[in-house]
Amino acid sequence: MFPFGAVYKVYREHSLEEIQKNLKAIRDLGMNFVVVWPAVFWWEDPALPDYPYHTGKEILRYAETIGLKVIMETAGQIACLEYAPDFVMKDEYLTVTRDGLPDRDHGHWFFGFINYFHPEVRALMRGYLHGIAEQYRGFPALYGYDIWNETMFESHDPHTMARFQAWLQEKYGTLERLNDAWESTYSQWTQVRFSQLLWASVMPFVDYKEFHKDAIGMIVREWRDMVREVDTDHPVIVDNIHSMVTEDWSYKVRAQDDWVLAASADEMGISFYPKGHSQAMAPYRRALVFTAVRAAARDGRFWISEMQSHHQSIYNPFSSVAPHELRRWTLEAIAHGAKGLIYWKWNNFQKGLQTFGRGLVDAEGNLTERARIAGEIGQVLAADADAFVALAPRPARAAILYDRLCHDFTKAFTLAYVPTLSTTIYPDSIAGLFRCFWDIGVPLDVVTPADLLEGRVADYRVLFVTGQLNLSPEMGAALTAYAAAGGHVVLDGKCGEIGDDSLLSRRPPGGGLSELFGYKVGDMHPEGLEIRLSDAWTGNGGCAGDGAGIGNGGCTAEGKCVGESVLHGYYERRDVEGDLPADRVAGRYADGAPALVTTTHGAGGFLQILTLLWYGYDRQPGEPTRAFARTLAARHGLAPWRTDVAEVHLALKAGADAWLLFAFNDADTAKTCSVCLEDLPDGAYEAVELFTGRSAAFVHDGGAASLTLTCGANASDVYRIRRRT
Repeated sequence: MFPFGAVYKVYREHSLEEIQKNLKAIRDLGMNFVVVWPAVFWWEDPALPDYPYHTGKEILRYAETIGLKVIMETAGQIACLEYAPDFVMKDEYLTVTRDGLPDRDHGHWFFGFINYFHPEVRALMRGYLHGIAEQYRGFPALYGYDIWNETMFESHDPHTMARFQAWLQEKYGTLERLNDAWESTYSQWTQVRFSQLLWASVMPFVDYKEFHKDAIGMIVREWRDMVREVDTDHPVIVDNIHSMVTEDWSYKVRAQDDWVLAASADEMGISFYPKGHSQAMAPYRRALVFTAVRAAARDGRFWISEMQSHHQSIYNPFSSVAPHELRRWTLEAIAHGAKGLIYWKWNNFQKGLQTFGRGLVDAEGNLTERARIAGEIGQVLAADADAFVALAPRPARAAILYDRLCHDFTKAFTLAYVPTLSTTIYPDSIAGLFRCFWDIGVPLDVVTPADLLEGRVADYRVLFVTGQLNLSPEMGAALTAYAAAGGHVVLDGKCGEIGDDSLLSRRPPGGGLSELFGYKVGDMHPEGLEIRLSDAWTGNGGCAGDGAGIGNGGCTAEGKCVGESVLHGYYERRDVEGDLPADRVAGRYADGAPALVTTTHGAGGFLQILTLLWYGYDRQPGEPTRAFARTLAARHGLAPWRTDVAEVHLALKAGADAWLLFAFNDADTAKTCSVCLEDLPDGAYEAVELFTGRSAAFVHDGGAASLTLTCGANASDVYRIRRRT
């Protein structure tokens, strides 16, 4: 069974009969899961023997009779309906600002949280989670507990500060080391305070941001263990919003870390809201969200704990969701590794800021066209549950390195100069890189420094390292070992300008790479950014023979380049200090200075691009950069499939002898395209589209385009591929 359902928000106005009617409608539509929020019902009659769990128990009893699994959501965004009802709340439970003042609303209209490190709040939470687990654990319909939806916390109270001090002590070991890094003069750990002053050292800011993310993990693990004290049989789920790699807007209060979350809970999920206005999140960015979350998830599988089902509120028609959008977002998530999907939500909001917002049904409970689409998806998921549950996304052949510490350093060095400088250069560079390869039909995965250091990147042919401001000796050694074993590292933008202690490198790129490369990266300049590529990257040397070469004019079918071999740098160019043989320079600036430099090492090597190439593509997408990416992809065999229609993007879930092929048409018109799946073993196959039943027989013979797909306008199709006997 592939978990598929919706959140049902229970209002105090709902009778038990109405609740049951809604649950039955959810099941009748073909859904098999419901998330119930809240999990306790303070508005019930206190005289009930099982107050405040009576409604929850009735829901679980009825769900069992109709074959519906239930996730109880214990912490959303309204503490007074959950762990801190108004009749127990105290002012001292509020979080505290940097100025030491009570923080009642966190500067927002729409969510709240209290001080989770306060001892009395921790006791409240223990009692709350114990009660829910004790009351609900015995019901067969219970799947598990979503203990924290959309994690967020920040406070500067003494309890949180004590945690920060302990975190610093574990990191630095001695006050002397901390004082060296911070340019501070503390004599006791209890004196250490958060500071956002950056003049002497950026490390107080960076360390706090690192702690802020880890603090979420501390809270999750504590709450998870509270549940486990009572119930060890049902999983604990926790959710972020989108991915930390993409959602820079959530950098401050939420302090999201996908990897910390995945390591701290049994299962992780995300809220996914791609349309806050008339223009939805771009397809490449949705793919990046799912790719990054899949990288963090323990087994590569994650929940969509909330997926947007309609417009946000009564005055925001611009966020309306079209049926074809709902279908596409759903299938994109599943194609990229979602293990279960829950829509936010079944019914409209009846009160509050988002009144009339969301919902698969209207205010009377009638099914909408979006509900019909959800029902069709549910039928397909049920009919082919074995494939949707068992098959996993095929790993890409290249990966992007994401380093949360680099993200924090980039913030520290840019925040004080807003609006002159952008504070999102690092995540935008990653987005530009991912987008460029998405635009040419090549998927990329996401990895972390831990993956690199622990040897989990060896199967990738290329590792892209973009804007890596900080490089430690350990990271430099790991990159060197990866290259020696046959991997290819593509560096651009900042590279080892500082160490992980923020100290300026005397000879960048740091981490020992300068010594390996035989040159030093020197001064930076904002002008003269046009790059002419060498003959090694043009002519026959730079073409794949399939029109995939460098140059504004591309390549001919014979592999001959036409047009100028020009690549556009962006933001800055860097000087190279050191004599370089001509054959190591793959591109030069107009004044002859090296712009792209290669270094062979062992069976692999490095390509350093001395400008912010991918950040430039994020800001100004252009054909020269796409052509360059096509050449990189052709040189290293990065494309696991080929299509002849740019608007059709593919995703593949695969097993030992089974495949699901997802085809997404970005165009407003129908498209017919030829597809070759390179990793498919040779043989005869049949592809059946699961929504329409149309089928196509084809033969894979080691490279020839063999499968023809017809995709309707804005279509999202799924083909089950089977061998023909």
